[in-house]
Amino acid sequence: MTYAVALGLERSSIDLEGIILTFIVPAPTGCNLACPFCYIKQRREEATSTGLRPADYVRFITETVGRQPVGAICVQGYEPLLPDSFAYTEEILAAGQRLGGASQRQAERQDPLAREG
Repeated sequence: MTYAVALGLERSSIDLEGIILTFIVPAPTGCNLACPFCYIKQRREEATSTGLRPADYVRFITETVGRQPVGAICVQGYEPLLPDSFAYTEEILAAGQRLGGASQRQAERQDPLAREG
């Protein structure tokens, strides 16, 4: 399952400026769903623990937006809305929403013609 937030863009717009950041959200106590299409399980990438906290993901997003434009943020994993995973999902998407304007300004600094669009 993938959830995405376009940064600094209207919902109807699909013309993204900048890179797309994709985060794999851990399921600390495992996933209780048995989705037949789950690529995490199929690839045996089952990570129930991580040394990263939600604040680490936010710091990464903030530093990336400071260096280059970010067009979208995607959250993937077993199921990003599982109770154990939701703190990660919530922090990642909230950071994307807060920093959306900063990413657009970064794009304009890198490409002055972007302002004319």
